Amino acid sequence: MANVKISGVSKSYDKTEIIKNLDLEIADKEFIVLVGPSGCGKSTLLRMIAGLEDITAGQISIGDKIVNNLEPRERSIVMVFQNYALYPHMSVYKNISFGLRAAKMPKEQIKKRVTEAAEMLEITDLLERKPSELSGGQSQRVSMGRAIVREPSVFLFDEPLSNLDAKLRTTMRAEIKKLHRTVGTTMVYVTHDQVEAMTLADRIVVLKDGIIQQVGTPMDVYRNPTNKFVAGFIGSPEMNFINSKDGMTLGIRPEHIHLENTAPNNSRKIRATITLIEPLGAETLITANYQGTSITTKTPGQVDMEIGQEIKLLLDMEHAHLFDADGDRV
Repeated sequence: MANVKISGVSKSYDKTEIIKNLDLEIADKEFIVLVGPSGCGKSTLLRMIAGLEDITAGQISIGDKIVNNLEPRERSIVMVFQNYALYPHMSVYKNISFGLRAAKMPKEQIKKRVTEAAEMLEITDLLERKPSELSGGQSQRVSMGRAIVREPSVFLFDEPLSNLDAKLRTTMRAEIKKLHRTVGTTMVYVTHDQVEAMTLADRIVVLKDGIIQQVGTPMDVYRNPTNKFVAGFIGSPEMNFINSKDGMTLGIRPEHIHLENTAPNNSRKIRATITLIEPLGAETLITANYQGTSITTKTPGQVDMEIGQEIKLLLDMEHAHLFDADGDRV
């Protein structure tokens, strides 16, 4: 088990700076999720922890060891990719045990580790199959099993669920969360999907242009975004933004905008025209135009409304945020 410390780390390609003097401490056994849009530097940072990318400046430590000059195999880490990279000619058992066999581990010890990992991941009945006989979810479990048997100090995940369909992603999120509880190992997980970040992380690290925007628990980042970028990136549907004449921007989440007669007393009332209705079963998303700004509200159940209808919306100002012209929260 190990903590990870990133101190003043930068990464440049020629004159393009990808990571900019970044500091981050990840506690032993913590599940950290690096999240941000494409090009923010999250995968580059993960690859630098793994030793797959050289750092331009700064220092990375795993446990009490500085790893800047260590090869990936010397860092006590394993990496799980979105591409499962299974050997097609080998059985599941041989795929999972490949690294242990390469390290000349005794057969009985290999069998014990593979059996334990297979039971943990519920793939015991798949051990004799070939990768071509597996579904996407099963293949990802095998990939994780191959990582588990090596008993690393740190697990690194690089968008491991991006190739799965929506239902399987939900299932595998639960499996990864359960895996963390079971093995109790430090995990660093990269994704562009803020839903994955919210559901998996002990703490979220939000990145933009190689700079950390905010670090915090999922609910702290959701409820108290440090700037307009974080407020808009975290949350689905995203936060609504309404510009004011004095240069300030009001931010408010869809669940804090209510239909008339359903809001708290301190609400601000506005009139808007419905442009889209999205019934989702247990709730309905209503998008409306307010003075040229598109606003989305999330309301429980179904609604008897139609596009083009004028409605009154009530903004719960207790949950509103104000951002200045630079996007910083005030």
